[in-house]
Amino acid sequence: MKNIILLILLTTTWAPLSGAVSRVGGGKINSLSSGFEMDAPESFLNIKATGRDSVRAEGPPTYVMGRGVMTQFIDIGEFRNEFPDFVDYSANDIQSRLERSAWSVVSNSDCILIMKSNDPQITAYIATWGLGKGFVLKGRSLPDVDKAMTGFINSLVLTPGSCAWK
Repeated sequence: MKNIILLILLTTTWAPLSGAVSRVGGGKINSLSSGFEMDAPESFLNIKATGRDSVRAEGPPTYVMGRGVMTQFIDIGEFRNEFPDFVDYSANDIQSRLERSAWSVVSNSDCILIMKSNDPQITAYIATWGLGKGFVLKGRSLPDVDKAMTGFINSLVLTPGSCAWK
């Protein structure tokens, strides 16, 4: 009986964490829980897990005024973790809320809402398709980072049936 209870506890504790944003290999990043896969641009293929439900794609070193040479990077995490209050919002509600916080719409199709932050120092994108599914890309505003983020977004493929808007 103790083994059954332990199994139930482990299953219910770890199941929500499984399938989160992770490195697949071959330059791919996916999330089974959000239902997507995308390709890392060639200059950002060094992908490492950084914590719960997230990875970091490291790019080439660059000189940043006042900071010296630093490695460029893009953090990729689950939308539901970055914006937990938006899990039950509609695409229009998310768009409205983020536009009031200096975000702009990149694309709003029947399934995927993509928005970009207008912060001059940090480049950030969200892509969501309902019920907290989706991802957030974040990195310092640098030409290689901006270009790589566009590459990630352009390679995005949803698993069939992933669109979850109510």
